[in-house]
Amino acid sequence: MHLKEEEWLLESVGLSTLKNNNLLPTTENAIKAKDVYEAFLRFDDKPMITGPEAVAKSIQKYCTNGEYCIATGDGTNYTRFFFQEPVPFFDVNDITYWLVDKSLKPAPQHPLARTTQYCRK
Repeated sequence: MHLKEEEWLLESVGLSTLKNNNLLPTTENAIKAKDVYEAFLRFDDKPMITGPEAVAKSIQKYCTNGEYCIATGDGTNYTRFFFQEPVPFFDVNDITYWLVDKSLKPAPQHPLARTTQYCRK
């Protein structure tokens, strides 16, 4: 039997695998994307992965599907949120990418509507 057939060597990581291993963000806890990747490298209770791309494409897929946001920042302050969109140049080893609960994404800022004053004659 091959490891891939036995599902011990994954080319991508399923949402249930992330959830069962506490690797999804909550409103209280963001998760560094690199920590998700390293969890599959360091701990033998998780399936093996074919490489960083297996985790990267899965993380992006679930962000695009609207399961959570990917944000850039330091884990406390974020400079950019990606939700239901691809993350350009996403690198799972970059420590500035975080998985955050989608409820934490700020509402879009709308420019103030210009008001026009009308004069009556």
